Amino acid sequence: MTRTRRLTPLAALALLPALLTGLLGSCTAGAPVTPDASGARSAEPAKVRIVLDWTPNTNHTGVFVAQERGYYRQENLEVEILPFNKAGVEAVLATGGADFGFSGAPWTTQANVNGQDVQMVLTLMRKPAVAIAVKADNPSISSPKDLDGRTFASWGSSELVGSVREMIRADGGTGTFDQVMLGTSAYEAVHSGTADFAQGLVTWEGIEADLRGTPLRFFRPADFGVPLVPSEVGIASTRTYLADHSQVARRFLRATRRGYEDAVKDPAGTADVLVAANPQAKIDPELARCSQQLLSTEYWPDEDGRVGRCDRDAWQAYLDHLVDKGYLVDSTGAPVTVAPKVDDLVTNEYLE
Repeated sequence: MTRTRRLTPLAALALLPALLTGLLGSCTAGAPVTPDASGARSAEPAKVRIVLDWTPNTNHTGVFVAQERGYYRQENLEVEILPFNKAGVEAVLATGGADFGFSGAPWTTQANVNGQDVQMVLTLMRKPAVAIAVKADNPSISSPKDLDGRTFASWGSSELVGSVREMIRADGGTGTFDQVMLGTSAYEAVHSGTADFAQGLVTWEGIEADLRGTPLRFFRPADFGVPLVPSEVGIASTRTYLADHSQVARRFLRATRRGYEDAVKDPAGTADVLVAANPQAKIDPELARCSQQLLSTEYWPDEDGRVGRCDRDAWQAYLDHLVDKGYLVDSTGAPVTVAPKVDDLVTNEYLE
């Protein structure tokens, strides 16, 4: 699902990063070179590498669907899916370790501020799935102001912590709380008593808690006036790669988009594809189906029912907010005073 760091981000999935490397292994989708109608051999498939941001989960469904249903092969591509790397997707992209990777607006933005060449090319999550989780049966927490003076477990993002303070203050509280690092899922953190509230995913941990019969209640900062994250999960590349491989990028994104649009039309069937393609991940089929249904109906499609295009106005509002609140800092720790340019961070150019 999404990371923070690293959920995607949808990321969050009750496994720790140290367990992730090597879990998936390399998966390839391609076809042998075949003769064309004239008897000449067709061009060799273009090789493309995409790196995951966490263990395989429903944020990645479209990629596995495109692979398993032959959409990459139809575009004459040989696609290698790389497992999560603890260095971070943006670092892997910037150093040429992959051609595409799952990222999100917070990490794409920070990467650019740090001088890394990263640009989002396909938007998936059009509204945030990360929210603040508490035990649903906790009678002492009924709204964000009740979080004052309690313990918050998160992955440590200053942006998220700041957003939680804004949410609490908007609800009439002071925004004062203790913090601990989230070493497991939000579900485990609040039900074990490690924390009173935790960063969690509505689209995964919320469903997981419901299936266990111990539901969570979620508070969303956006419901209290905090600007939305414009793309909590998406697919990124680098401007350098895109300039040098523009047609390959278009073919890759066309096939990938088909996979995600299949998921919008058939959540259950494509969730089954994800589960079958990743036996090592031991994904609960019921959890995958429920999560995919929620993503496919409420989080991915735009007003036309399509997937992939960014909302530039939402991005600009988000970037302005980061700078205005001092959440965005450069590599020296100094606050950024001028918002980054939207066109440097995200583009629709390679979507057809």
